[in-house]
Amino acid sequence: MSSLKRGTRKGLHVDQSELLCKNGCGYYGNPSWQGYCSKCYRDIVQKSRQRQIESDHEYAKRLQQQYAAENRGSPGASGGSGSGRELSFSKFEEKKTQHTGSKTRTVKKLFKSKSSSTVKGSPSQEGKLTPQASPKEPVLSPESQKTVNEFIEGLRIVRSRAFAQELYKSAQHFIHRMQNSAYLPIEEQSEMVHDFYNSMSERLQKHPTAGGLTAEQQAQLLDGVEKHITTRLHQLLFCPSITDDEQRDLKLQDRIRSLNWVTPQMLDTGIKEDDAQVQGLTDQAIAAIIEVGSQRSPQEKLSCLVRCCQHIFELLRVSHDAPASADEFLPALIYITLRANPPLLHSNVQYITRFANPSRLMAGEAGYYFTNLCCAVAFLESLDAQALSLSQEDFDRYMSGEAVPPKPQQNDQADGYTCEGLILMQENIKGLKELNAKHDKLMEDAKQLQQEMQGFRDGVIKQIQDVLARTPLDIKPRQPLQLAGTPDSPNQQDLLLSPSTVGYPQAGAGLQAVTLDTENEDNLNLPPPLVPQVVSTQAADSSGP
Repeated sequence: MSSLKRGTRKGLHVDQSELLCKNGCGYYGNPSWQGYCSKCYRDIVQKSRQRQIESDHEYAKRLQQQYAAENRGSPGASGGSGSGRELSFSKFEEKKTQHTGSKTRTVKKLFKSKSSSTVKGSPSQEGKLTPQASPKEPVLSPESQKTVNEFIEGLRIVRSRAFAQELYKSAQHFIHRMQNSAYLPIEEQSEMVHDFYNSMSERLQKHPTAGGLTAEQQAQLLDGVEKHITTRLHQLLFCPSITDDEQRDLKLQDRIRSLNWVTPQMLDTGIKEDDAQVQGLTDQAIAAIIEVGSQRSPQEKLSCLVRCCQHIFELLRVSHDAPASADEFLPALIYITLRANPPLLHSNVQYITRFANPSRLMAGEAGYYFTNLCCAVAFLESLDAQALSLSQEDFDRYMSGEAVPPKPQQNDQADGYTCEGLILMQENIKGLKELNAKHDKLMEDAKQLQQEMQGFRDGVIKQIQDVLARTPLDIKPRQPLQLAGTPDSPNQQDLLLSPSTVGYPQAGAGLQAVTLDTENEDNLNLPPPLVPQVVSTQAADSSGP
């Protein structure tokens, strides 16, 4: 199901039917499950184990019959054939080895630290579940404590408090059981987790007090159970020392690092790398797939993967100006994985495969994206020259670092094998040249504006001078007002206050009449001004009523 090929159409393609289970059940398959879905793979493994057990039983039965026949044919205790003595010696050595191993396990148990007691849920005064930790239990990490609180909060949707407490105790008992089963092979631990998911699902469906729960609420409870136990057991289940996950992580990371020369054009993604919006979406997709390694539960890791794939579909839509298809999505996911080179990629894929709820991977959006991610990882592990339409010689040169593939350049003078650093430097130099040209033009415009302002000033001054030369302005001196009589005259003050002393023909005797606006002849035709009459106070009183 992980085979990518180039068809008649341009680009890498994988048939959507290859993403499904090889058994034809309609669910998504997985390369880790040999192309089967979780359910079909478990059935096949169980049948294979049953056949192996039967084969071992038949083999042991034949050995026992052969041993009995040889003992019957032996002449006595001191005699017997060499094969019989060798078989007896082998049985003795086997028993001795088993006895020694039993002693070793007993000693290990004596020195083995006692496992932490489980956190028990007890109803509080208000009828709520509250975790009560034993004094010997180690302090939980903030993430684990947060998960415990969320799990208890999620159990509130169960109407029966007794059933909710039973579910909580079952989860705690299973965590304690898994902590004591760390020596088991990882496949058996995975089966234990999946069996626990199935048992919890059956209890939610068949328990009398759970009849009021809807399908959505049951799925919510199962999600809480999955997140609770995987977060608590993350250190035990993720990249365990009994597997080769760590070595395969390093190998895959080196493989992706050696493929950093692969371009979007080689994968026929059609991604417009020079578009600013596409660059932003690419960075968001890379950040989302790297964030997968920082999460603890499989569902949180899958949420990061879903967010990454949504960004990929969006950047394809922007690049193509049309909705992206499934054939365009997988090459783009391969390119994002190459760009990101997420750490512990193999361990994260195996962790999700082993301990996620199988129903989550067999269908739905998360299952589809995870299946494509598994295909992308398998493609990168087996990538060759034919998959990229390259000659073996060029592929070897690119892998060894002797050369880099040509990239489309906007600058015609750029070499086709120029590295990204030199390309960026050339683009920066080009930008600086454009800025320098704009600066020169700005300075030239500023000088021209300065010259225009100076010319305008000179023109205004010249016009003013021409007007003054044509019509000169003569300012006559001010003439003081002259009054007749001597300053010491006793009646001078009265004369100054009299309106007839200035500019009127009825001027007082002895005064020289001074008229204002003498050049205006119309003033001579004006009537004489009114002279105020002084009325005595007694006359005013006698004339009153």
